[in-house]
Amino acid sequence: MGEKFYENKKNKFLYHFTTFKSAKSILDSGSLHFGNFRKSNDIFEVSREIISKVSEKEISKEINRYKFLSFSINDSSFVFEKNSLWGYYANKGKGICLVFDKEKLCNSFKKINGIKRLGKIKYRKDYCPTIFNYSLDNKNEIIPYVRKNYKEIFFVKSLDWKLESEYRLIINSEDKKAHLNIKDLLVGVIISLPQSENYQESKYYLDLSTCIEKSKLYIYTTKDGEKCLLNEGKRVFPEGPAPKRKVHLPI
Repeated sequence: MGEKFYENKKNKFLYHFTTFKSAKSILDSGSLHFGNFRKSNDIFEVSREIISKVSEKEISKEINRYKFLSFSINDSSFVFEKNSLWGYYANKGKGICLVFDKEKLCNSFKKINGIKRLGKIKYRKDYCPTIFNYSLDNKNEIIPYVRKNYKEIFFVKSLDWKLESEYRLIINSEDKKAHLNIKDLLVGVIISLPQSENYQESKYYLDLSTCIEKSKLYIYTTKDGEKCLLNEGKRVFPEGPAPKRKVHLPI
Protein backbone atom coordinates (compact mmCIF):
# COMPACT_ATOMS: atom_id res chain seq x y z
CA MET A 1 0.00 0.00 0.00
CA GLY A 2 2.94 2.35 0.60
CA GLU A 3 3.51 4.96 3.25
CA LYS A 4 0.57 7.16 4.24
CA PHE A 5 0.97 10.93 4.27
CA TYR A 6 -0.04 11.13 7.95
CA GLU A 7 2.44 8.50 9.20
CA ASN A 8 5.55 10.68 9.43
CA LYS A 9 6.76 14.17 8.57
CA LYS A 10 9.23 13.21 5.84
CA ASN A 11 9.03 15.48 2.79
CA LYS A 12 7.47 12.87 0.52
CA PHE A 13 4.18 14.70 0.02
CA LEU A 14 2.95 18.08 -1.19
CA TYR A 15 -0.26 19.74 -0.01
CA HIS A 16 -2.49 22.11 -1.96
CA PHE A 17 -5.30 23.95 -0.13
CA THR A 18 -8.24 25.23 -2.15
CA THR A 19 -12.00 25.69 -2.23
CA PHE A 20 -14.38 22.82 -2.86
CA LYS A 21 -15.35 24.25 -6.27
CA SER A 22 -11.72 24.48 -7.38
CA ALA A 23 -10.89 21.03 -6.00
CA LYS A 24 -13.78 19.47 -7.93
CA SER A 25 -12.61 21.20 -11.11
CA ILE A 26 -9.03 19.96 -10.56
CA LEU A 27 -10.16 16.39 -9.96
CA ASP A 28 -12.58 16.35 -12.90
CA SER A 29 -9.97 17.73 -15.32
CA GLY A 30 -7.04 15.80 -13.85
CA SER A 31 -4.88 18.91 -14.00
CA LEU A 32 -3.61 21.95 -12.11
CA HIS A 33 -3.26 25.25 -13.96
CA PHE A 34 -0.39 27.62 -13.27
CA GLY A 35 -1.21 31.00 -11.78
CA ASN A 36 -0.03 34.49 -12.66
CA PHE A 37 2.24 36.27 -10.18
CA ARG A 38 0.02 39.32 -10.50
CA LYS A 39 -2.59 37.31 -8.57
CA SER A 40 -0.21 36.25 -5.79
CA ASN A 41 -1.32 37.02 -2.24
CA ASP A 42 2.17 38.40 -1.55
CA ILE A 43 1.98 42.11 -2.38
CA PHE A 44 5.72 42.21 -3.15
CA GLU A 45 5.25 39.62 -5.91
CA VAL A 46 2.21 41.37 -7.36
CA SER A 47 4.15 44.57 -7.97
CA ARG A 48 7.95 44.46 -7.80
CA GLU A 49 10.08 47.54 -7.48
CA ILE A 50 12.89 47.41 -10.03
CA ILE A 51 15.88 49.74 -10.11
CA SER A 52 17.97 49.37 -13.26
CA LYS A 53 19.56 51.21 -16.18
CA VAL A 54 17.41 49.15 -18.55
CA SER A 55 13.68 49.82 -18.76
CA GLU A 56 11.97 48.62 -15.59
CA LYS A 57 8.91 47.80 -17.68
CA GLU A 58 10.91 45.39 -19.86
CA ILE A 59 12.35 43.54 -16.84
CA SER A 60 8.93 43.35 -15.22
CA LYS A 61 7.48 42.02 -18.48
CA GLU A 62 10.00 39.17 -18.57
CA ILE A 63 9.43 38.28 -14.90
CA ASN A 64 5.68 38.16 -15.49
CA ARG A 65 6.13 35.60 -18.27
CA TYR A 66 6.68 33.10 -15.46
CA LYS A 67 3.71 31.37 -13.87
CA PHE A 68 3.62 29.32 -10.70
CA LEU A 69 1.98 26.61 -8.63
CA SER A 70 2.23 26.64 -4.85
CA PHE A 71 2.15 23.74 -2.43
CA SER A 72 3.07 23.31 1.21
CA ILE A 73 5.50 20.75 2.56
CA ASN A 74 5.83 19.31 6.08
CA ASP A 75 8.19 21.05 8.50
CA SER A 76 8.05 20.51 12.27
CA SER A 77 4.37 19.66 12.00
CA PHE A 78 2.04 18.11 9.46
CA VAL A 79 0.76 20.66 6.96
CA PHE A 80 -2.86 19.58 7.36
CA GLU A 81 -2.68 20.55 11.06
CA LYS A 82 -2.03 24.22 10.23
CA ASN A 83 -5.33 25.98 10.82
CA SER A 84 -4.04 29.20 9.23
CA LEU A 85 -3.63 27.49 5.86
CA TRP A 86 -7.16 26.12 6.05
CA GLY A 87 -8.31 29.64 6.84
CA TYR A 88 -6.32 31.48 4.15
CA TYR A 89 -6.72 29.14 1.20
CA ALA A 90 -9.55 26.68 1.87
CA ASN A 91 -12.60 28.88 2.19
CA LYS A 92 -12.01 29.76 5.84
CA GLY A 93 -11.71 26.15 6.92
CA LYS A 94 -14.61 24.89 4.81
CA GLY A 95 -12.56 23.73 1.84
CA ILE A 96 -10.29 20.97 0.63
CA CYS A 97 -6.63 19.96 0.88
CA LEU A 98 -5.24 17.86 -1.96
CA VAL A 99 -2.26 15.65 -1.08
CA PHE A 100 0.21 14.60 -3.78
CA ASP A 101 3.15 12.23 -4.07
CA LYS A 102 6.03 14.72 -4.30
CA GLU A 103 8.37 12.62 -6.43
CA LYS A 104 5.69 11.74 -8.97
CA LEU A 105 4.42 15.30 -9.16
CA CYS A 106 7.92 16.72 -9.77
CA ASN A 107 8.52 14.12 -12.49
CA SER A 108 5.25 15.09 -14.15
CA PHE A 109 6.28 18.75 -14.00
CA LYS A 110 9.59 18.04 -15.72
CA LYS A 111 7.76 16.65 -18.75
CA ILE A 112 6.14 20.02 -19.54
CA ASN A 113 7.73 22.06 -22.31
CA GLY A 114 9.29 25.37 -21.30
CA ILE A 115 11.74 26.87 -18.81
CA LYS A 116 11.05 25.14 -15.48
CA ARG A 117 12.32 25.54 -11.92
CA LEU A 118 11.15 24.02 -8.63
CA GLY A 119 12.08 24.00 -4.96
CA LYS A 120 11.36 25.17 -1.43
CA ILE A 121 10.94 28.84 -0.67
CA LYS A 122 13.63 30.38 1.55
CA TYR A 123 12.42 32.83 4.16
CA ARG A 124 14.58 35.76 5.27
CA LYS A 125 14.17 38.26 8.05
CA ASP A 126 16.11 40.84 6.02
CA TYR A 127 14.21 40.13 2.80
CA CYS A 128 14.19 43.00 0.32
CA PRO A 129 11.72 42.71 -2.60
CA THR A 130 13.41 45.41 -4.68
CA ILE A 131 15.39 44.15 -7.66
CA PHE A 132 18.60 46.18 -8.01
CA ASN A 133 20.59 45.79 -11.20
CA TYR A 134 22.92 48.32 -12.75
CA SER A 135 24.90 45.83 -14.85
CA LEU A 136 22.31 45.40 -17.61
CA ASP A 137 23.14 47.59 -20.59
CA ASN A 138 20.47 46.52 -23.07
CA LYS A 139 17.23 44.59 -23.39
CA ASN A 140 18.97 41.49 -24.80
CA GLU A 141 20.53 40.85 -21.39
CA ILE A 142 17.23 40.70 -19.50
CA ILE A 143 16.29 37.07 -20.25
CA PRO A 144 19.73 35.63 -19.24
CA TYR A 145 19.65 37.80 -16.11
CA VAL A 146 16.25 36.50 -14.95
CA ARG A 147 17.20 32.87 -15.67
CA LYS A 148 20.48 33.20 -13.78
CA ASN A 149 18.93 34.93 -10.76
CA TYR A 150 15.69 32.94 -10.59
CA LYS A 151 16.29 31.81 -6.99
CA GLU A 152 16.46 35.37 -5.64
CA ILE A 153 13.53 36.50 -7.79
CA PHE A 154 11.11 33.58 -7.35
CA PHE A 155 12.23 31.47 -4.39
CA VAL A 156 12.88 33.95 -1.58
CA LYS A 157 10.18 35.56 0.57
CA SER A 158 9.81 37.47 3.81
CA LEU A 159 9.99 35.57 7.09
CA ASP A 160 6.33 36.60 7.58
CA TRP A 161 5.34 33.73 5.25
CA LYS A 162 7.44 31.01 6.89
CA LEU A 163 4.46 29.17 8.38
CA GLU A 164 3.32 28.28 4.86
CA SER A 165 6.44 26.16 4.26
CA GLU A 166 5.93 26.67 0.54
CA TYR A 167 7.20 24.43 -2.22
CA ARG A 168 6.93 26.15 -5.59
CA LEU A 169 6.93 25.20 -9.28
CA ILE A 170 7.52 27.95 -11.85
CA ILE A 171 7.36 27.80 -15.62
CA ASN A 172 7.96 30.09 -18.58
CA SER A 173 6.11 28.56 -21.49
CA GLU A 174 4.74 29.78 -24.81
CA ASP A 175 1.70 27.62 -24.08
CA LYS A 176 -0.75 29.95 -22.33
CA LYS A 177 -2.78 26.95 -21.19
CA ALA A 178 0.20 25.09 -19.69
CA HIS A 179 -0.97 22.78 -16.94
CA LEU A 180 0.29 20.02 -14.69
CA ASN A 181 -1.14 16.54 -15.25
CA ILE A 182 -2.02 15.15 -11.80
CA LYS A 183 -3.51 11.80 -12.79
CA ASP A 184 -2.11 9.02 -10.58
CA LEU A 185 -0.29 11.60 -8.39
CA LEU A 186 -3.01 12.09 -5.78
CA VAL A 187 -2.66 10.15 -2.51
CA GLY A 188 -5.37 11.86 -0.50
CA VAL A 189 -8.17 14.43 -0.42
CA ILE A 190 -8.81 16.00 2.98
CA ILE A 191 -12.19 17.59 3.71
CA SER A 192 -12.41 19.96 6.66
CA LEU A 193 -15.69 19.49 8.52
CA PRO A 194 -17.05 20.81 11.85
CA GLN A 195 -17.51 18.27 14.62
CA SER A 196 -21.30 18.50 14.44
CA GLU A 197 -21.53 17.43 10.79
CA ASN A 198 -21.85 13.77 9.79
CA TYR A 199 -19.31 13.24 7.02
CA GLN A 200 -21.53 10.65 5.28
CA GLU A 201 -24.18 13.34 4.85
CA SER A 202 -21.72 16.03 3.79
CA LYS A 203 -22.30 17.39 0.27
CA TYR A 204 -18.51 17.62 -0.18
CA TYR A 205 -18.00 13.97 0.74
CA LEU A 206 -20.88 12.72 -1.39
CA ASP A 207 -19.79 14.75 -4.44
CA LEU A 208 -16.10 13.86 -4.20
CA SER A 209 -16.79 10.17 -3.66
CA THR A 210 -18.14 10.07 -7.24
CA CYS A 211 -14.75 10.99 -8.74
CA ILE A 212 -12.26 9.51 -6.27
CA GLU A 213 -12.14 6.24 -4.33
CA LYS A 214 -13.31 6.51 -0.74
CA SER A 215 -10.03 5.04 0.55
CA LYS A 216 -8.39 8.35 -0.46
CA LEU A 217 -11.02 10.57 1.15
CA TYR A 218 -10.17 11.90 4.60
CA ILE A 219 -12.07 14.05 7.07
CA TYR A 220 -10.24 16.57 9.23
CA THR A 221 -12.46 17.34 12.19
CA THR A 222 -12.70 17.58 15.97
CA LYS A 223 -13.65 14.46 17.88
CA ASP A 224 -13.64 13.95 21.64
CA GLY A 225 -12.05 17.37 22.07
CA GLU A 226 -9.12 16.65 19.72
CA LYS A 227 -8.33 17.48 16.10
CA CYS A 228 -8.06 14.26 14.13
CA LEU A 229 -8.09 12.67 10.70
CA LEU A 230 -10.74 10.12 9.77
CA ASN A 231 -10.69 7.68 6.86
CA GLU A 232 -13.92 5.80 6.11
CA GLY A 233 -15.09 6.60 9.62
CA LYS A 234 -11.95 5.32 11.35
CA ARG A 235 -9.56 7.56 13.26
CA VAL A 236 -6.14 7.28 11.59
CA PHE A 237 -4.40 10.35 13.07
CA PRO A 238 -3.09 10.96 15.65
CA GLU A 239 -1.90 7.49 16.56
CA GLY A 240 -3.23 5.67 19.57
CA PRO A 241 -6.68 5.55 21.14
CA ALA A 242 -8.84 8.65 21.29
CA PRO A 243 -8.54 10.59 24.57
CA LYS A 244 -11.16 9.89 27.18
CA ARG A 245 -13.75 12.62 27.49
CA LYS A 246 -13.49 14.45 30.80
CA VAL A 247 -16.72 14.56 32.75
CA HIS A 248 -17.23 17.52 35.08
CA LEU A 249 -19.51 16.57 37.94
CA PRO A 250 -21.49 19.22 39.79
CA ILE A 251 -20.27 20.06 43.30
